[in-house]
Amino acid sequence: MPKTYEVLERSFINGQLYEKGYRVVLEIDNPGSNLKLVGGDESGGDEKESIIAELLTYGVEVDKRSGLDKLRAKLAEVKGG
Repeated sequence: MPKTYEVLERSFINGQLYEKGYRVVLEIDNPGSNLKLVGGDESGGDEKESIIAELLTYGVEVDKRSGLDKLRAKLAEVKGG
C-alpha cells in the first residue's frame, strides 16, 4: 500500500531529485534514513495529502484547498492517460 513520506535530505528517488521537505508517495518496505513516514488523521486528510504528493511526482501541481473528489479525478486523469 502506498504511503506518504517526507524527504529529510536532498535525495534521488526513482531517478528523480527531491529536495528536503518534499513529500513523495512510495510503496516500499523500509524507508531509508532520508525519508520519514508522514502520519495523518483519519478524516481523509492523509488521503488528500497522498494524492497531492502523487500528483506532484507526475509534475502536476494542484491547490491544496481542492476537494478530495476533484483530486481523485485529477489523479485518475493523469494515470489513465
